[in-house]
Amino acid sequence: MNEQPIPWDQLYKNLFERRDSNQTFSLLSEGITAFLRKAEDLITDAMILKDAERYEIASFLGYTASEEMAKIHIFIDACRVDLPRHNNVLKKLCKSFYSHIAKYAYKEVLSFPALYDMEQVKEAWDYQMIRWWPSNDIESGEPDMPHTTYFRRELPLYVDYIEYDQQWYNPRIENRPLIISTLVLEISNAKEKLELLRNTYDIGLYKLESLSIINDVYKRHYINERTPTGEVDRIYMKAAQQIENELGIPQEKFTQSTISKWPLYHFVTVSRF
Repeated sequence: MNEQPIPWDQLYKNLFERRDSNQTFSLLSEGITAFLRKAEDLITDAMILKDAERYEIASFLGYTASEEMAKIHIFIDACRVDLPRHNNVLKKLCKSFYSHIAKYAYKEVLSFPALYDMEQVKEAWDYQMIRWWPSNDIESGEPDMPHTTYFRRELPLYVDYIEYDQQWYNPRIENRPLIISTLVLEISNAKEKLELLRNTYDIGLYKLESLSIINDVYKRHYINERTPTGEVDRIYMKAAQQIENELGIPQEKFTQSTISKWPLYHFVTVSRF
């Protein structure tokens, strides 16, 4: 009996198992370009729908644009590991590619402005990956809460029967002011992230040659919550210097880019999603 292929297994095989390193980095670079263009299209469509007061669908598209951009960070993390040695990491990164919760965690953690070391990064990651928030206090009047992705993806789209309220929920009628305020913030955040990603793309840091250098530098160091911040910074600067020497891209461009973010790949491997 033939079984349906598992998407993340197929992605891993197509990107990593059946390729040499140059082919892999070329495919990752092409994927990053595609994600960037799709995010641009989704934000444009969200703005059109917002102007037409179709706020529920606009909200969903704005959030989906953020998910497409999170895929870029997942691919950059794949470039940070030794490809043949850390195939287990690559497999989990491929699985995170299809996980709304993991992509949300990437989006949120890499947006936090005040994380100073990898231990704090781990705490932030673990917090964003919590799938269910039980109330644990009947008298509080607060319901159990699902992961935030439910409110960003499903609540604006679908009519559903709400257990806590014991009634039907229609996003076109209920909580429309909340959806509108969330939409404005979602699109604003997505446009800001898109600009940073576009700047990184325009200076050439998502090209095959740059991704290869990043891998050459990073694959010698496996970064987790115990890695000192000074060591993380040292690796970043080494990559920036090598990229400047070989590609002529100034170091300050690298340090201001979206590539100079916290590596999250280790936390992906120890998370359930």
